[in-house]
Amino acid sequence: MLLSLRALVPVVMCLALTGCLTVTHKVTVFHNVTKPETFSIRPALSVAGNLEANAYADLIAQKLIEKGWSKSDKPAVDVQFDYGLDSSQSFGRPGTANYHHWLYTKKLRVWIDGKATKTRIYDGTALNGGPSSHFDPSVRCLVNALFKDFPGESGQTNIVNVSGGCYDDKSKK
Repeated sequence: MLLSLRALVPVVMCLALTGCLTVTHKVTVFHNVTKPETFSIRPALSVAGNLEANAYADLIAQKLIEKGWSKSDKPAVDVQFDYGLDSSQSFGRPGTANYHHWLYTKKLRVWIDGKATKTRIYDGTALNGGPSSHFDPSVRCLVNALFKDFPGESGQTNIVNVSGGCYDDKSKK
């Protein structure tokens, strides 16, 4: 019994540290948003039609609603988004010929167009990076970073830290 409890200690420590994890994002925003609006949301054509995009639309809509916006069948604005993953290979120091690793940049872009004016009123991009090529676990972090100070200061690129809960807060819906 004591042996099995000792085996659980590292697992519990990892879970505890994961909840305190801080993820750094680069967030760039341009906008002329003056007030909350009624909106509809849809993925860009490049990612439309898949279940993954529908799940991400729900996360973005939830953040807009938290900021005072309302989803509507007759919206004032149209919200669209796109996302993706870029990779680059990094090599080690000279003399370490076998050492190399991949770095992956995850990107979420959200833009909002006025229906009546057909003009863009918001364009925001959040980026984060790391050694994992899995995009889905990063989405909640990207959405949280982009909407942390929504709509934000226009024309600025900021470093936004999102602490704990961006990977594991599905149970908090």
